[in-house]
Amino acid sequence: MNNLLELFYFAGDRVDYVIVHNPAKVRTILFKKSNIEAELKKFGAKELTLPVVTSITLLAIKRAEAKAGRKLSFAEVAYPESAHLELMLAGEMQWAMQQMFRQYDAMADLLVPPQQVPDVQPQSGPAAKPSRPNHPMLNLGE
Repeated sequence: MNNLLELFYFAGDRVDYVIVHNPAKVRTILFKKSNIEAELKKFGAKELTLPVVTSITLLAIKRAEAKAGRKLSFAEVAYPESAHLELMLAGEMQWAMQQMFRQYDAMADLLVPPQQVPDVQPQSGPAAKPSRPNHPMLNLGE
């Protein structure tokens, strides 16, 4: 925390701040609601919360990387047709990526130069559910 304070006092409001919460690594609320966080927010800091991926998925990714003989990107393990992960685990990685992309879009003004920020508005929440099909549903109780 002392290094953070020194950096904050040195840089002040001359830089853009992003507060990254990683609940998989830090399970306490030591920083949340602290004076440092409040000061950073006064200078326009935005928050980013990393999604927690299950240990089963992380282990499967390590195995897939060992089999491939190299590190794999999130996009590679999330793509179901790549067969790096089982379908459910690839789906979890897709979910994690969607959570991150929404947050990245919301703070694009801090992460990329202004001339490269697209005019597209970020999605605020999950996509709308598709409507139910018009065909009759299968009833297994009969």
